[in-house]
Amino acid sequence: MTNFNIIQVSLELMGAVFCGICIFIIYVSEKEKRPTEKLLIVIMLLNMMNLIMDATAYCCRGVVSPSAIVGTRVSNFLTFFGQGLLSCCISKYFYIVIKEYNKTISERFVFFVYIIQFFSLSGLIMTQFNHFYYDFDSFNRYYRKPGIAFLFAVQILSMLVCIYIVIRYYKDIAIMEAVALVCYVLFPVIFGVIQIFNYGISYMQLGTTTGIVMMYIVHEYNNVKEKNRKKLEVAKLRVELAEKEVKLAESNARIILSQIQPHFLYNALGAIRFLCMEDAEKAAEAIEHFSGYLRLNLEALRKQEMIPFKKEMDHVKEYLWLEQMRFSDKLKIVCDLKVTEFDIPALTVQPLVENSVKHGIIKKKEGGTVIVSTEEDSNNYIIIVKDDGVGFDKNKIIDDGREHIGMENVKDRLQIMCGGTLVVDSIEGKGTTTFIYIPKQN
Repeated sequence: MTNFNIIQVSLELMGAVFCGICIFIIYVSEKEKRPTEKLLIVIMLLNMMNLIMDATAYCCRGVVSPSAIVGTRVSNFLTFFGQGLLSCCISKYFYIVIKEYNKTISERFVFFVYIIQFFSLSGLIMTQFNHFYYDFDSFNRYYRKPGIAFLFAVQILSMLVCIYIVIRYYKDIAIMEAVALVCYVLFPVIFGVIQIFNYGISYMQLGTTTGIVMMYIVHEYNNVKEKNRKKLEVAKLRVELAEKEVKLAESNARIILSQIQPHFLYNALGAIRFLCMEDAEKAAEAIEHFSGYLRLNLEALRKQEMIPFKKEMDHVKEYLWLEQMRFSDKLKIVCDLKVTEFDIPALTVQPLVENSVKHGIIKKKEGGTVIVSTEEDSNNYIIIVKDDGVGFDKNKIIDDGREHIGMENVKDRLQIMCGGTLVVDSIEGKGTTTFIYIPKQN
């Protein structure tokens, strides 16, 4: 071998080692491989094989021995065969990359490359018998035959098809991605044309390896960009989660304050005291409900997770029993629960019922009715708290104490804990209807 050939063989072996390192990095860097990463590994494996086989062919040429003769023929065949497979894989790689941007891209151009490569590789196999592409002289030296032009033309055409597809869909592709894709195949095309008119140096291998190196660089760049994007998303989610936790803690603190109601406690105890003197049996029942209300109140204040709707309704019923004890026929209760098997944040229905009693029914001279009902649609469980009390004008800002803080608490807890929503509809003099929507997939 000449010094020039020694340099070329050394460069090819260095390129093969580089491809091997790139394959290892891609393999260990991602546990779940995307289709493009899997295909890039195959492309680099084929290119590594081509470089090793081409270097082997250069080492064996001119050496007249049985092993060198076999080595030259096998390595030349595998080099050209590997180049054909490489062109098929590169066209498929282009298809997968562009499809990420445009789902309507047709796979016909990939099949076209497959077809022309099939004929080219068929000719390569026949060349082992009819020497259509190349042959070897008596000194085991490789030389081209006129048919080699067909093989080179197919290789160049395969790359030009890839360039055409990028140009056709360039509006759908990111600018950097489009430039990178063109460069992947532009080098093999340029060096392939040079290869046709020059013999002795594997320009095609040099061009293909350069394009693949660019593939790897852009792949790593995209990986780093994607990882940074994911890190930003995670950081953003953490900030949002921290904000939600702070908001939930503030909501819990407000709930604790809103549930400490001395007036209600004094009034309930006063009513029980009166019953103790008038009706001891009724007083015992009232004490049982009052203790149940306090127990459920304390349990609800400690809950940081969703609770069964039935548990919340137990709390509501204890509260309403105590209010009916005080107001008797002035307060009527209707429950129409079509669905109950779902979870809700604690202290969501009870504050709404309490608002209906305190600020709707009791303020109405003749009293009224509170209706608690449930229903569902395809996406939500729906809780409806309705009263025919005094109502209010939604366009007016009312500041009458902690009851409206309680409504905001309910709204915040629904949003934070289950993505639920609270909708209030009220007509002054007619009453108020409040809707709670609990998503089924929360």
